[in-house]
Amino acid sequence: NKLSMMRMIPTSHHEIFRAALRIFFLPSHDQLKTKSLLHSPSSFVAVISPLIEHSLRLQWCHHNHRPDEAIARTAQYYVTLDGFGQRNKHELLLTHHRAFDGSENELLKSVGERLWGILSDLFV
Repeated sequence: NKLSMMRMIPTSHHEIFRAALRIFFLPSHDQLKTKSLLHSPSSFVAVISPLIEHSLRLQWCHHNHRPDEAIARTAQYYVTLDGFGQRNKHELLLTHHRAFDGSENELLKSVGERLWGILSDLFV
């Protein structure tokens, strides 16, 4: 539900989430009138995908007791969704075990198997 989704999203990002919802729920006849790429499914995906990744990163850090992994730092990697080409250099959000110590990724317990599967299909 919308309230639980808002709890997962950092307060500083609520307006971005609202903008994504406005893009998504704009009636199709309004989209035809505006003829704008702003109100297209690809715009929704472009806005919501980084928000989902950041929100999952914050949840991963919380559940795995690694708060420092949430912040990008110069010359250091932080936890990401895909790890394309750099999987051995940092943690990944959607793996069952953490890369550096092999312990269980506690995010799985928080989001559940069904949502985990959907997120993996979408982002990995």
